[in-house]
Amino acid sequence: MRFLSKIRERQFAKKCGGAYNLSRAVLAGVLAAGCLMPGFAEAAVLDLQKESEHGYTFNVAGTTGEKTTTITSVTGNAGDTISIYWGSNNAGASVEGYTINVDPVTIEPKINIYGGKGLNAANGNSVKISGGIFKNIYGGFATSGTAEGNSVIINGGEFNANVCGGFAANAANGNSFIINAGTFNSLICGGDGFTAAANGNIVEIRGGTINAGVSGGFSEYGTANGNIVSISGGNFNGNHDVRGGYSRSGTNSTANNNKVSISGGTVSGGTIYGGKSDYGTANSNSVSISDV
Repeated sequence: MRFLSKIRERQFAKKCGGAYNLSRAVLAGVLAAGCLMPGFAEAAVLDLQKESEHGYTFNVAGTTGEKTTTITSVTGNAGDTISIYWGSNNAGASVEGYTINVDPVTIEPKINIYGGKGLNAANGNSVKISGGIFKNIYGGFATSGTAEGNSVIINGGEFNANVCGGFAANAANGNSFIINAGTFNSLICGGDGFTAAANGNIVEIRGGTINAGVSGGFSEYGTANGNIVSISGGNFNGNHDVRGGYSRSGTNSTANNNKVSISGGTVSGGTIYGGKSDYGTANSNSVSISDV
């Protein structure tokens, strides 16, 4: 059997919604069978998902291409909550390498933005926001598996619920959250791994108004090791803590080798922790402060 040409591979991906790590020979067989072969599940269709919490009519305007979208306006009922994310019709699918950009817009409903939202994995996704009023913001959100290598960049806006580079019920490693401007009224974190690790995550704060706590990496029941919070600007208000890594529960949890670096901005109230573990160990963490 001849291998598929590049053109036919692209046709397959468009027709069948994408397939992961299959050889060209297998792709040829799947094409011949109409996207299905014995022993292979139907490929998941990944698309931009738009959901209304209360079922109200709303409109999202912008441009959408392959694995990326730019939102220019969202209009609807001001009492509604709308979630926008790259996701799948297959609950078990992984969502990897997708992007959502939000231009400076006036957004009427309450908005949740997830770069990629999946069950098994949400890795390597990104969100960039220039303005608007939002609730939750996540670069990647995995309801069961891992969220790794996701990123969020904020250049303006108001944020009234959790904002995080990556969240996972399992591990959330190597995610990043960068703030250049904006107002933040709830938790900021690089990576949030609920039952497992939150390691190697980064939060960079270069400006903005921070009315909330900050954690480079946060885990409810696992480890929070090797995370970084870097602060070079911004105004921190209220009695909120800054933690390089925070492991909150579990006798075997650790918060080791985390770092907080402050070289600018105004920080008042709260406590600064290189690493914090409520029930486990917190070793080899550091806090450095200069030019403030």
